[in-house]
Amino acid sequence: MNKTKRHSKVSYMLVSLALLLSLTIMAIPVAGPVEAAEEAYYNATEIQDWLISRISSTNITFTNSTVSLNQSANTMTVNASVTARGTTVNLNNCEFAFDGSRNMSISGELSAFGKRPRFSGNVTVKCNGTDKVPQVESISNITIAGFTPSLSPGDLSEITNTINKAINASGFRLDSLGGDLTGIEVTGGPKLNFTWSGGSAEWNKTQIESQLNDAATWLVNKANDYLSTGYNDRWSLNVTIGGGKVTLNATATALNKTAKIESMNVTFSDTTASIANATVSVWNKSATFSGTAKIACTSYNPSITAVPSLSVGDENPGLHNWTQDAVINSALRDALKRLANNIITDTGLKCRISKFNRMAVTDSQLKVWWYAKPVTPGGGGGAARYYLDTDVCGIEGSYRISDAGELLETIKVTTEDGMLTISVPKGTICLDKSDARLEVLTITVDESRPSPPENWHIIGAAYDCNPDGAIFAPPVNMTFKYNEGDLPAGAVEGDLEVYFWNATAWEAVPSTADPVGNRVTATVSSFADCPFAVMWLAPAAPSNFTLGDLSISPAKVSPGENVAISVLVTNIGEAEGTYQAELKIDNVVTATKSVTLGPAESTTVTFTIAEEQPGTYAVKIGTLEGSFVVEEVAPASWISRYWWVILEILVVVGILLFFFRWWRPKKAVGS
Repeated sequence: MNKTKRHSKVSYMLVSLALLLSLTIMAIPVAGPVEAAEEAYYNATEIQDWLISRISSTNITFTNSTVSLNQSANTMTVNASVTARGTTVNLNNCEFAFDGSRNMSISGELSAFGKRPRFSGNVTVKCNGTDKVPQVESISNITIAGFTPSLSPGDLSEITNTINKAINASGFRLDSLGGDLTGIEVTGGPKLNFTWSGGSAEWNKTQIESQLNDAATWLVNKANDYLSTGYNDRWSLNVTIGGGKVTLNATATALNKTAKIESMNVTFSDTTASIANATVSVWNKSATFSGTAKIACTSYNPSITAVPSLSVGDENPGLHNWTQDAVINSALRDALKRLANNIITDTGLKCRISKFNRMAVTDSQLKVWWYAKPVTPGGGGGAARYYLDTDVCGIEGSYRISDAGELLETIKVTTEDGMLTISVPKGTICLDKSDARLEVLTITVDESRPSPPENWHIIGAAYDCNPDGAIFAPPVNMTFKYNEGDLPAGAVEGDLEVYFWNATAWEAVPSTADPVGNRVTATVSSFADCPFAVMWLAPAAPSNFTLGDLSISPAKVSPGENVAISVLVTNIGEAEGTYQAELKIDNVVTATKSVTLGPAESTTVTFTIAEEQPGTYAVKIGTLEGSFVVEEVAPASWISRYWWVILEILVVVGILLFFFRWWRPKKAVGS
């Protein structure tokens, strides 16, 4: 990709944020559905109050990060995730590779909005022994999904400063042994070793996770506090309606950076919302953007069915040219649609009428309503015509259907990316859950799909099919294509199957795999308002344990004295597993203990026993063998055994002698 297609990461984030807010406005908030209404109105105050309440009630959650250390590769790997408003962003296998200095390379994968871009770069850190706050000194060689953005030194400096402010605010600290930080590496144990000009210090896996999670929890708590208490102080927004448009202005300030959305005017044509030349800015970066989104409503549930267009102004040529790239532009539009639908679902947004097919601004209010299509051919008399309206990932259609629900035209639609095809033959009975003819059929990509069971892998995208409870007789075919590059290592293509989420678990759908055509076809008799996806069951990764460092202490004991027997258990396999250690004394199992370890983890298992009979005892744990001796104690003499009796006799005799010597009656004088 040439330089003209490179972009500013900051500007991209601004465009994403602005369009997200606009898409959220397009699905208008209400207190609850009104069954009989054929039209509904929303004023600016309702929209603004709802937006403020939804932002204020946002709860960001953080899943504790996990850390693994690899001494041979001198790397540390971190996994973590953050969830907000139904959208989860995962940091997958973020690997820090150390070279013993303050320089490190970073690589990993971000998972969000159905995309999993890889990233990499180089970072230099520093930390002085006075305030003990680690800081990023420099960032370079940034690559995202094979694309190297053209970031100026000023851009990189601003990114570095923002990261450092977040680290400083989080309370994350490195305890120095004197002087400044000089290097980082993974040592035995394994542990992360920090070298200072005055010495070195080590953190084990638990300490690293604790430090990272404490810092992340602090930042998440501050973010939640910012959202819940910062309105009119740190962030604000204003919605107005007039002149045929809904207008949004918003401002937010965090980490000394102010972001603004100005003059975002939303106009409507039927169910298409459009934005033209809205201005978005962060600090001294600004850009204008334009876009359209298609909106649908089924059973009171609004959704964004497609983002047909997205463009930015030419204020920043690099950003402008970058968004003209067809692949990148499509990915951005798809990501924004997923994000908006996640927010709509998470906030429980409902419409006042069950469906609408027109939106417009009228009398300083936003109006949504349903208008019927012509039902007679040629505008004259004759039999009524009914239509089944479809929207398959943004591809819309309208097909004739009888009042009894019999499809009068064949439906066959393939998504723009070619990854899903639905075929509904002419003559198929298509009914909703009330057994009335089906009026709307929609399929969208589901970003917030439930996680698959252990060892199961979802291949490609998952698709939501609506309306919930739709019935097809005979069943219809849904064909899912997949890219071989998306298959996990070892995947058997003939074993791929289609599953759907039944609200509690993933359930198989009758399906046939075609490894030659890279597709799986499922036979579907009904829709559920939950995703369908291609899945593959991977063989469980083995755990493998080794034993070492058998210790028996003391080696010689007296009868009944305790002996401590310990062994080091290490999981050298690829998955977490449980090992049951058996202690055998003279080849008889005397005690057992179970330990659960993740890959590359170790622990010491200790048994304590005592034997009464003298002799040599053979010890065995796994394949490790040893022994200890219980020594025979010589019989004690009569005096040593009964010394206490002799002592008592002597005490009694002593008392009697004292009595008779000093207390016997004295003779009278002269007697």
